[in-house]
Amino acid sequence: MKKFFLVLVSLLLLGGLTANAEGLVVKAGANFTKIENIDSRPFGWQAGVGFQTVIPDGFGFTFQPELLYKVIGFEYDKETLKRGYIELPLNVQMGYNFGHSDHLYPFVFAGPYVGVAAGTLGGNWKTNEDVKSHLKKVEYGLGLGAGINLWILQFTAKYNWNFGAIADTKEFPDLKAPHTIELCIGFTF
Repeated sequence: MKKFFLVLVSLLLLGGLTANAEGLVVKAGANFTKIENIDSRPFGWQAGVGFQTVIPDGFGFTFQPELLYKVIGFEYDKETLKRGYIELPLNVQMGYNFGHSDHLYPFVFAGPYVGVAAGTLGGNWKTNEDVKSHLKKVEYGLGLGAGINLWILQFTAKYNWNFGAIADTKEFPDLKAPHTIELCIGFTF
C-alpha cells in the first residue's frame, strides 16, 4: 500500500513539473451508488477542488488531479447507510478547443482514484454496528467520463468502477464493490 501512495504522489509531482497551469477547479455534485445484488441507488454528494493543467505538446490532453470529500449511500437490511471518503482522482482529459478558445472545450477523461474512509453519516448505524465494524477503510478504482468547459463553468458526468468490496465479503457477501455515477458542476479560476 505504501508503494501505491508513493506512485500517486510521484504522479502528482511530475504532473506539476511537466505541465503549464491552467487553473483551479472548485466543484460539487451528486452521485448515485449501485452495489451488485442490491436493488437501489441511494443519493450521495461530493465537493472539492482540482487543478487543471495542459500537457505541453500533449495533442489536446490535460491533467486534472482532484481532492474530494465524497459521501456514498448504500442499502443494507432495508436501511440506507452513508459513508464519507476523502478521495484523490487523477484524471487525464482529452478534448478539443473550438476556435482555439477557452470558452468551449468538450472532453472525455479517465483515471484511477483512491479514497480513505472519513466517517459514517446518515442511517441507523447503532442497529448496524456489525456492518460498520466490517467496512473497508480504503476504496480504489477507475473512473471514466465526459464533460464540457463553458467559459468558467465545467460540467462533468463520470462512472466509477470500484475494484474492492465495500465490506468484508466473508461476513457480508451482499456488500460487494460499489459502482457510482457522478454528476458535477465546477467553477474554474
